[in-house]
Amino acid sequence: MNHRITTENGKQFVCRTDQTLLDAALEQHCFIPQGCTNGVCEVCYGDLIQGSIQLNTGEVLTAPPIQENVLYCIAKPLTDLHVGIKAFRGPGEFKLQTIACQIEQVQPLNYDTFGVRLLAPAGKQPEFHAGQYLELLPEDGNSYPFTIACAPQGRVIELHIQVHSGNESAKYIIEQLQQQLTMRVKMPMGNCFLPIERNDLKQDVLLIAAGTGFAQMKSIIEAISNDASNATAKPKLHLFWVGKTPEDLYSNEQAQTWQEQGLIQYYPIVRDTNQGWDGYSGLIENLILERFTELKQCSAFFCGSPNFVYGILDALTNDGLDQKNCFSDVFDYAPRS
Repeated sequence: MNHRITTENGKQFVCRTDQTLLDAALEQHCFIPQGCTNGVCEVCYGDLIQGSIQLNTGEVLTAPPIQENVLYCIAKPLTDLHVGIKAFRGPGEFKLQTIACQIEQVQPLNYDTFGVRLLAPAGKQPEFHAGQYLELLPEDGNSYPFTIACAPQGRVIELHIQVHSGNESAKYIIEQLQQQLTMRVKMPMGNCFLPIERNDLKQDVLLIAAGTGFAQMKSIIEAISNDASNATAKPKLHLFWVGKTPEDLYSNEQAQTWQEQGLIQYYPIVRDTNQGWDGYSGLIENLILERFTELKQCSAFFCGSPNFVYGILDALTNDGLDQKNCFSDVFDYAPRS
């Protein structure tokens, strides 16, 4: 029988009644600090917050009250559990780290968006998954989140930063990047990233972005395109990128090149038709529904404001898109009640 194990930070894995919590976690590519596997080193310990377990001695522990310092290498579940595992990381999660990066380049991409290139120190290659974000840590003591705009590629980190009129935070960050030689970053963050197993993706992947949401899609496109492990099973990528004006699509030529190379199908969308645009200007969801009749066979990544994401999500799930195949940071920082 299987039991669901839920950690304090909401991560989950499944454990059979005939295996220990440590064995189950490792089997599912989770991380728990460990030394031995017989309860001697006392490294893999944590709290049992709710549920019942049986130790290898035959003793049964039940919470509440909380059972502290449980050794997971000698504990098997009797029920679903809520546990407090020290330093637990889910499948494919990297350890959060703070790195002082060299600022290599800050250049305009259009009238209000800048491309930033950071370089991590030698020997401290940044670890992240395509689609994740980081926090810039300037001297004011605050943190500023930005999506990483490249696939993992050695020491390089790329960002796209938009500076709206009146957006003092973004203006401050760009000024700091232009004036300083280094910038500390904390990474990686975010649960909207390329699944560890390619089989988690459907054959058609919809990449839906507004404005600098393109950065997240760029990271995903590059990661899948660069992956030579199973070239014949790569999913088909469909990029839907919306801007108010044509100039807002600041990497339009790059997207067009990807399409010419056969890496993606590209659908640029401009909302203001008075800007000399003769392409598509309607709703993204209508464009998608025109081209996909079996949305159950699609995965989707969304990057934009909560209103943007939930509006399109509702329209597409009403026509068959399964929300379990949908990924967005909005689901975490602006969840629906």
